[in-house]
Amino acid sequence: MPVFAKEMENSTVHTLSGDRQEDAIRYVICSMPRSGGSLLFSLLKNTGIAGRGCGEEFEQRRIDRMDLDWNKKDLGKFIKEILDSGGTPNGVSGFKLHWPHLENLVSAVHRVKRYRGVSVWNATSYFPRMKYIYLVRNDKVRQAVSAIKVSQTGLWRLKKGQEKTSLRVPSFHFWRIFSAVAEFRRQERAWEKFFLKNGISPLKIEYEEYTEDYRSTVVRILDYLGVPPPEQLVIETDLVKQSDSLSEEWVEQYYKRMARGGIIFSGGKIARIIMCHFYPVSAYLKKRYHWYDRFIKKIKNVRSA
Repeated sequence: MPVFAKEMENSTVHTLSGDRQEDAIRYVICSMPRSGGSLLFSLLKNTGIAGRGCGEEFEQRRIDRMDLDWNKKDLGKFIKEILDSGGTPNGVSGFKLHWPHLENLVSAVHRVKRYRGVSVWNATSYFPRMKYIYLVRNDKVRQAVSAIKVSQTGLWRLKKGQEKTSLRVPSFHFWRIFSAVAEFRRQERAWEKFFLKNGISPLKIEYEEYTEDYRSTVVRILDYLGVPPPEQLVIETDLVKQSDSLSEEWVEQYYKRMARGGIIFSGGKIARIIMCHFYPVSAYLKKRYHWYDRFIKKIKNVRSA
């Protein structure tokens, strides 16, 4: 039996309310950036009966700030602590997990000898009795537009009443949107392979549907979790959608460029071949070697005649 499996087998998992482990309800929202994960988690959190975590526990910057020594830190206990600290009195807890978050977490622990057997495909060994909610956004172009836009404005989340102050005025970049579309498709394929390999049948939630009917989506999730909703179910969030007329303009521009052969004639052709057709290798090199990242940025600035 691999080391990671033995650790989970021998570890004791305690619930939030002190009851037996079987009584706890734990879930993970398997998502991708700009697919509405924060909004969905906020809706569930505000019901008061579906966990109270922040939903961002596995963001890379949070993990980095913890400066964890994985030679001493037990991965199973680390995940259990996150769940236990973010539960509601009825024993329900959960968190949101983007595919890159899982990749980064596995990459971090993989440097330690005892975790060499851990991969993104068997990481479920560390998730105690989880229920899986799969959040997907079908319109990858709009998802990519949202990602590129907020990467420039810095407004990753916008709350009601919050002034829409940008770090800088966003500008349209065809190659960035194209690359983001390819990356989101890669992440979606990865999640589906993850479910298949682990025999998981998740509850699938589509962004386009749930954003049109918050209440039905929340009730559907509570039913899946086995949590009976109260008569006065609270459906509210302080987060607002950020799509606007500029987003739609970018979507239109993107499709126009694609229609006239945008990948070939929009400049940065070499970079797009590397980034999109050989994305896994390119992503690894960008992460490991700063010179490669600078090299790609220089190529992207090339404009064809």
